[in-house]
Amino acid sequence: MSVPPALSSSASGPALTATLPDAILVTGDMARRDMLAATIAKGGVRVAALVEPDAVPDAAKSGAALVYLDLSSLGDAQLDAALAAVATITASGSAVIADFARAQLEHVVGDLFGSAAALLCDPGDGERIAAVALAVARRGPMLGERSRDASDERLQRLNDEVARIAETLARLTRGGEEGTGRRGGVADRSLGYAAEPAGVGGGKAAAIRAILRARRLRDQHLGNELFADPAWDMLLDLHAAAIEGAQVSVSSLCIAAAVPPTTALRWIQTLHERGLFERRQDPFDKRRAYIALSETGSAAMTAYFAALGEAAPKVV
Repeated sequence: MSVPPALSSSASGPALTATLPDAILVTGDMARRDMLAATIAKGGVRVAALVEPDAVPDAAKSGAALVYLDLSSLGDAQLDAALAAVATITASGSAVIADFARAQLEHVVGDLFGSAAALLCDPGDGERIAAVALAVARRGPMLGERSRDASDERLQRLNDEVARIAETLARLTRGGEEGTGRRGGVADRSLGYAAEPAGVGGGKAAAIRAILRARRLRDQHLGNELFADPAWDMLLDLHAAAIEGAQVSVSSLCIAAAVPPTTALRWIQTLHERGLFERRQDPFDKRRAYIALSETGSAAMTAYFAALGEAAPKVV
């Protein structure tokens, strides 16, 4: 392990850094190392050490409040080893943040779905800072399970809002997002959703797909900054897929959510914790997982659309 000189206690004063929780940054990308260290420090931690990917077991023994895993530059073998160490790290009491590229989405989520690790897919600096701040806040004293649940929900909302504001400010600084069709505008969503033909899977599935198409059409005409309901979009997509007998991969569900992948992953995790989603392993590829409605989620969606009756296609 090595302490980054620019972030040592002598740089900002012992009185300031002594009260900050320690973080370990694991990265094999020297070009990103200083940027990542400086960014996650803004989340309220002291980056105490930098660790090469091959030394991840050392991070598990460090006792640090947070272990930040930069996985984006790792090959399959190093990635497998790093992911395998996550359970040991979290069991030691350290919070874990996994920062990875979109091309690694299925691999990472296939291993870490349902774990205590926070997942950041192609994150911006705002998402990194917010994730670190949330991890630090969650280590604070709680007043019981009910209070902790309420606190976690408030912290998660704060996390999403801080990340959104930070990314919005970054885009405004760049003078607008290229390819959005707006001059000087900002867009909180980075992914689109292409619905399947209306006739797929019979009338019920077609009606649900029509709802999804209407929601995306609404975004096109009114701006997607005004509407962000990834939980409902994913519930609709999975319900339609269940009727069609289709499997839905993690990456496909992230696209259906119509929000950046990191936000979609947080919602997938939340809906899993609420008992509405379940993970199904691909029998032919251990690095790939499918997401489906649980029995509870399926029963709730079925009952909901049965109650709507003929009004279902009008729901947006």
